[in-house]
Amino acid sequence: ALCDTCTYFPRFVHDYGSLREMGTAPSCFTAAQIMVEKQGETGLVSFEDKSIPVQPNDICPEAFFMLQDLRKEIFEELWDEKGKRHLNERLVKILEMADEAQKELTEMLDVYEDAPDKSETCGGPCGKETVSVWLEPFPGMEIINKDWLRLLEMNKAFCGDCRTPENIDKAGMEFESNVTWAEGAFRQFLFYYFFRYIPEAVHDGRLMCAVKTGIVAYLTVKRLCVALYHKNKGLTKDEMADVFHLYSRQIEHSEVNFEHYRTAYDRDEEYAAEVLKKMLRE
Repeated sequence: ALCDTCTYFPRFVHDYGSLREMGTAPSCFTAAQIMVEKQGETGLVSFEDKSIPVQPNDICPEAFFMLQDLRKEIFEELWDEKGKRHLNERLVKILEMADEAQKELTEMLDVYEDAPDKSETCGGPCGKETVSVWLEPFPGMEIINKDWLRLLEMNKAFCGDCRTPENIDKAGMEFESNVTWAEGAFRQFLFYYFFRYIPEAVHDGRLMCAVKTGIVAYLTVKRLCVALYHKNKGLTKDEMADVFHLYSRQIEHSEVNFEHYRTAYDRDEEYAAEVLKKMLRE
């Protein structure tokens, strides 16, 4: 028994011919709590429902099945426990996989060409300072929840306390050492973004944009969690869930905000694939 709001929010539904994919977004605090609490691999539940009519569509079957196969490989990379590799190392591999698949998808659909990699001529910050650049509100940005502004101020205070990228590194390492359950929560967060947005590239060919959406989200919420840990000398699971839900609401629940960032993922140098790889390797 759910109220009208919770019947639809934060659930999402995407139809791809005879396949309907459904999921839950962390923009709901309760959904974010479930995401943070769950440790270990998340799977997909499939069932057949003949009561739902198949809608006419112009989806390219070859491209769709390629994206489904790629997403499966990305999930395997995300959950693989061999070698106990750091999550950042896995994400570098996922970026490389997506980059190769983007070329194939572009040829199939002939609708999109990835932005040139400007990382070697990047005129702005391309290291630890990059996350703070991402967190700067842009002109016309919609503020969905004023608590988002509280997180932005907290990040500024954190950077002021740290003073140097080296000290930000130290704070991040301290966070990872003491909040050992955090990586499992971050994997759930990434799983949501990859599950939801990778298949959508069948419509516009913007696979790299979809993958960057998840990786930028991860790097951003991780910074905010480190800043919160630094401020409070600790981090609870509810506090992490609050960061997840505020980020998802701010970015995904405004068409203005979401399209601004999707355009930036394609064009802006601080979101170039090589810049993201460098940040993940640091």
